[in-house]
Amino acid sequence: MTGGFKLLASGPAAIETKLGWTVFGKNGMREISDNSTLLVTSMLNKEALISDLWSLDALGILDPSEKKNKLELQEEARDHFLSTVKVNEEGRFQVSLPWLDNHLPLKDNHDLAVKRLDSTVKRLKAEKLYDAYGEVFNEWKREGIIEIVPKSEIDLPCHYLPHHHVVKENSTTRIRPVFDALAKQKGSPSLNDCLEKGLNLIELIPSILHRFRMNRIGVSADIRKAFLQMLTPIEYWRHVPGAMNPADLPSRGCSASYIIASKWWEGPEWL
Repeated sequence: MTGGFKLLASGPAAIETKLGWTVFGKNGMREISDNSTLLVTSMLNKEALISDLWSLDALGILDPSEKKNKLELQEEARDHFLSTVKVNEEGRFQVSLPWLDNHLPLKDNHDLAVKRLDSTVKRLKAEKLYDAYGEVFNEWKREGIIEIVPKSEIDLPCHYLPHHHVVKENSTTRIRPVFDALAKQKGSPSLNDCLEKGLNLIELIPSILHRFRMNRIGVSADIRKAFLQMLTPIEYWRHVPGAMNPADLPSRGCSASYIIASKWWEGPEWL
């Protein structure tokens, strides 16, 4: 103590010591208690579909009753698979394409395919990848994945899938063709427009990753050229929609006069 003393207006007294001033006593201020509350809400739902976040019915624009639910779509896809799958003479599984009912006819898009091919060839030559890209198709031909179109069928109406190359330096397949099923000309549908949409497996990735991290060791596998192993019936290689094929009329049901007027026994006009 040094003898220094001061009485503060708020009540406590300040006493001077050799270490400095020290305040003692009670003050007249009301005690204030600060309470903090923390609320944490997790948005994780491992079974939720990402598309649900931006779907129109979730925003109240569409009536959910007008849209098939996920379970109905899964059942339809399963029924289609079971009713069309078969094993061919080579021992390969074969499944029919899920055509939409009453879809617009796929028109001949030869000119579009040629223009896209010319553009792709120019890019390949500029990037010095022309030979490597051609070798991919040669390998597919050797493995029986693709075949040369017979000359007798070249001039027949056909819907083509334009393609272009994709390069991934760190991939086991450095260069690969990508086929564009969304390609279409003005006033004509694309192939994708004529097919039922399958399940979006990308939406399942969050759930898969969530389960994947639960165990100490994770194992992953891949099928070599999985999409190229898919086989569709040969009759779908040159699909003729019902509207272009009068021979299909009896199976769809119509009057006798309509059958006669359509000359159903003659088939499509271009045959």
